[in-house]
Amino acid sequence: MSLTRKQIMAMEPGREMDAHIGKLVLNATPEIKWWVVNEEETVIFEDFNYKSEAEEWLDELAAMHEDHRIKIVRKELFCSYSGSMSAALEVEQVAIEKFGVSYAYALASVVGGTDIKDADELDDFVTRYSGNLLGMIHATPEQRCKAALLAVLNL
Repeated sequence: MSLTRKQIMAMEPGREMDAHIGKLVLNATPEIKWWVVNEEETVIFEDFNYKSEAEEWLDELAAMHEDHRIKIVRKELFCSYSGSMSAALEVEQVAIEKFGVSYAYALASVVGGTDIKDADELDDFVTRYSGNLLGMIHATPEQRCKAALLAVLNL
């Protein structure tokens, strides 16, 4: 899936953002879990490391209840990059190493709410909004993750 700048900026911190960070920025391997959930996937009854364990649990439940309306789903879980400052700082370190100044432009864009693509625009931003430089230093995990996604996708 190709993300747009608008989609990234509208993204809430959580599993979706963490999955994009894990896959696109860090090339991380997710933890695989097998969840036993209701049909709407709004309630997790149990989680398992192996599908066979989940199937056994579901078979036991089916033996007790005919119409249980529960299913097994495979989930790829990544670290909570967008919800943890220490994890977000790891993302930032990789983003700086991989994308250099592009990450700085992206972070300034996210914090300042404006599109910054080159050094002149960054200098202008810092001159006009020097208070926002502190905003970059104190950026939230969400902002750091959005900036990393913008940098990796060159948006």
